[in-house]
Amino acid sequence: PRALRFDIWLLYVGLAFCCVVCAALAAGLTLGLTSIEEFEMRVLINHLIEEVEPGATPSFRELAQRKLMKDQKCATRILPLISGNYFGSRRESCAHKLDPSNQHYLLVTLLLLNATANEALPLFLDQLVPGWVACLLSVTVVLFFGEIIPSA
Repeated sequence: PRALRFDIWLLYVGLAFCCVVCAALAAGLTLGLTSIEEFEMRVLINHLIEEVEPGATPSFRELAQRKLMKDQKCATRILPLISGNYFGSRRESCAHKLDPSNQHYLLVTLLLLNATANEALPLFLDQLVPGWVACLLSVTVVLFFGEIIPSA
């Protein structure tokens, strides 16, 4: 690599760091969001607050009801992502004609983000270190921060 001004060098280091963070975030979200069951989210959303811990003490019951309301709020926000209805379900839309559930949008989006970050990392590292070091460093960093740590 050629000698770089400090501001350009800092830019490439920042871009490489962003690639690692995006790859780790995409890998973690892929594992986390694809493991959530849509049916369980629907059951949680439809659970009545009055049915929570009917025989418990009033203070414990109130605490359990607050937790259920918080969980229902979170499930309401996550359900459109995992069910594939994030973009709506209009019958006349082209996406609806291709796949009525559209559940693959989440997975494809996260995998594209992961792949883009993994492929861009060596391009930025190549400006900082020799090519073989960039390749070796890229593979090592992606393996640890983009695959192993998010899975742990």
